[in-house]
Amino acid sequence: SQGKQVYLTKKQTVVCQTPSRRAEYSDDFEICDDVPDIAELEPASPNADIICTEYHIVYSTTYCVPVLYFNAYFSDGSFLSRNDLEQLVFSKIHVEALRTNSLIQQGAISQHDHPILGQPFFYVHPCDTSALMAQLQIEDELSYIISWLSFFGPPVGLYIDPIYVQKN
Repeated sequence: SQGKQVYLTKKQTVVCQTPSRRAEYSDDFEICDDVPDIAELEPASPNADIICTEYHIVYSTTYCVPVLYFNAYFSDGSFLSRNDLEQLVFSKIHVEALRTNSLIQQGAISQHDHPILGQPFFYVHPCDTSALMAQLQIEDELSYIISWLSFFGPPVGLYIDPIYVQKN
């Protein structure tokens, strides 16, 4: 239908335990907008906490690039703060880079209303994404998305399955 906006989403559920965490999640992206029923999940132990993270890829008509939106919440429905995200969701090796690396600073993390859902989401700011991706000189759309996800996903805990980068 004309004018309908869609986005890709990936949801993952992580059972956090001390000192490590065990993740159970799907490696596939879907086009959808439903909210998972995390009430059915149970922590593996009384000291564990369940975190559900949603990642959305939304095309920005302003910047003409994809934008990575994300939110994470505990099993009781309360959302994780930025500090909680850094401690429990973000890749530990990328947390410092998110604060100090000039290449990644252009992708600073902010919070804003999701352009389709109208709810607050964190997102990786897209201001210099176009210039960065132009340096890669990628022509086909799938390779562009895979490269873009490979760069912007890991710092915020989003990894793509290596099967997506294999040649058929």
